[in-house]
Amino acid sequence: MSDSAINIEGVSKQYKLGNEAPSTLRQALSNIFSKRNEKKTFFALDNISLEIKKGQTIGIIGKNGAGKSTLLKVLSKITFPTKGRIEIYGRVTSLLEVGTGFHPELTGSENIYLNGSLLGMTKYEIQGKFDEIVQFSGVGNFINTAIKHYSSGMQMRLAFAVAAHLDSEILLVDEVLAVGDYEFRKKCLEKMDNLSTKSKRTVIFVSHNLTALETLCETSILLDKGKIVKKGKTRDVIKYYKNDMLDSPEEATISNHRQSHRSQEVIISDISTVDGRTQFTQDQDIIFNMELTSEMSFSNLLVEFHIYNESTDKVVEIYSWDSNTKIDINKETLTFRFDFGSMRLSSGRYYADIKVKNAIGVSALDYIQMFPLFEILNVEDNRPRVKTDRGGYLTVIPKLEKI
Repeated sequence: MSDSAINIEGVSKQYKLGNEAPSTLRQALSNIFSKRNEKKTFFALDNISLEIKKGQTIGIIGKNGAGKSTLLKVLSKITFPTKGRIEIYGRVTSLLEVGTGFHPELTGSENIYLNGSLLGMTKYEIQGKFDEIVQFSGVGNFINTAIKHYSSGMQMRLAFAVAAHLDSEILLVDEVLAVGDYEFRKKCLEKMDNLSTKSKRTVIFVSHNLTALETLCETSILLDKGKIVKKGKTRDVIKYYKNDMLDSPEEATISNHRQSHRSQEVIISDISTVDGRTQFTQDQDIIFNMELTSEMSFSNLLVEFHIYNESTDKVVEIYSWDSNTKIDINKETLTFRFDFGSMRLSSGRYYADIKVKNAIGVSALDYIQMFPLFEILNVEDNRPRVKTDRGGYLTVIPKLEKI
């Protein structure tokens, strides 16, 4: 009997890029004879071949756009490959996006039954595990509240709890664990490790958190432009990724790190140090200029930085509202200066997730992910200048001004 859980042979996924559909007959006829209507194609996956053994926990890493999420969507049959063959031995559970399979008007309790049934659980299976799911999720006090009133973190807690308690042989997990707080992320990782080691389930884990991958996955693959560029022990793959794949602060461009934005209502059009330097000693102040461009008027925009070290452990959070300075913009391009001070960080490169939110602060108007901000040199000691403490990492209060 084969010990394979998944066999992937020569799988490619091709997408077409082109103009929007014509809105008038004249435009449609014009496009027929116009070169502008020629569609370009690209491969999100390009001739992927991979065998995953039963009970194996395998990590998938790579830059944004490398093909990680596309691979999971192909494996979960959300989309189908353009060519190639996939053989899956066992039932698959997918946790790819927060809130997938949830109805906002239904309560948490009702959504457990809805989501569980969509994942293949019977009513009696859900009833038997209902209390365990609620306890694991930690949202018991809100279980009879409509999901639309949940935060994204609460939705993720409930979604993971349902998926983790489904009796499937294969679990696919995307970057959604980044939404939760530290304690819940730790509990999720322990659960996935338990599923693999004790329940012998196969787990495929996509994450930018390299520390979590190294802890959980013995083997990992590195994707780049739809191709597998390295496979092996997770430690070796991560080392190659850091040394050969990640952008340096000198090479980085915002467009290559933009995760999402909403119709250019507000975008981060530029970010750079005031003097162009990207390397600092431990005791030097780090000051950035951020250029925001908006096609709308906003009052009291919120900007947040989540700064990570080379192992993608979060080390610092910085929030514009802590500075007591308002960021207002009126259909224009403005530059704001953020002075982080001397954070006294350890040596190495530091990356940031940067979000711009409206005053409500629910979702990001623009989101830059894992942007290489700076490098720290000449470490003498590691005594951080702590302003406040939120959950185990530093929170720096910035000086903020419009220039």
